[in-house]
Amino acid sequence: MTSIPAIDVLVVGGSGRVGGSTLRWLQRLSSGAVAGASPLRLASGGRSISRFQAAQRRLNQPDLAFVEVDLGSSVEQLSAAVRGAQLVVHTAGPFQGRSQPKLLEACIAVGVAYCDVCDEWPLSLKPAGQAAQFSRCRSWHPGGGLQWHLAGRQCLDGR
Repeated sequence: MTSIPAIDVLVVGGSGRVGGSTLRWLQRLSSGAVAGASPLRLASGGRSISRFQAAQRRLNQPDLAFVEVDLGSSVEQLSAAVRGAQLVVHTAGPFQGRSQPKLLEACIAVGVAYCDVCDEWPLSLKPAGQAAQFSRCRSWHPGGGLQWHLAGRQCLDGR
């Protein structure tokens, strides 16, 4: 895994259906389709550069960056991968069978805002004792759907 240049949003699982929709929405937000929005530097995180390239073409986002992210890696490796992002949006699945919220722990470790669309509450509550350190975003609970998009925008705006 490599660390990334300064970006605003890293969408982990950006090559998939939910991640692709997230990137499409963020691009729309960034392009000024949403009044008052500032440009966003976007990246897609995943294991496969070829799947990324296919998604990049499908989404028509030539400026989209790729970050190698393997959720089976250590918290230290994941920390290196997310360092430099303002917000990590976790859209990668499958969520069933995971026992450690390593991506969330990595984001907490390096102070990166985090939203997870899976709503795996038992998993995301494990590092709850560390959540106080995660104060950059008023509400890191995504809640799914539009609510997590709004929470992500609040994180980026520093609200």
